Amino acid sequence: MQSARESLGRVVVALALALPVALGAAEAFGQAADGKQVFLGQKCNMCHSVKAAGIEATMKKAVDLPGGADKVQLRDYLQQKVEINGKKHPKKVTAGDAELTAVIDWVANQKK
Repeated sequence: MQSARESLGRVVVALALALPVALGAAEAFGQAADGKQVFLGQKCNMCHSVKAAGIEATMKKAVDLPGGADKVQLRDYLQQKVEINGKKHPKKVTAGDAELTAVIDWVANQKK
């Protein structure tokens, strides 16, 4: 039979292993998220191209993302809080706050 101390130790280890997955590895270890990697990891490139970064949409084409976007509006749009051209973003982005900030900064800084 396990002691309470051994059981607690296993729980602590399990949480330590799960934390990077739950929060996003970069956030969990205090590292800045890479916007391009978040863009690709969230599969934004299925619908969106970023020609300045050499990224072409793999499936359907929604909109090229040339940069210069309003960051507040883009965040709200990705979280389906606002509409652009009468439509909400088709998929609510599930990235953590730091990852969402990283991808928005990366997209906004791309050149045409």
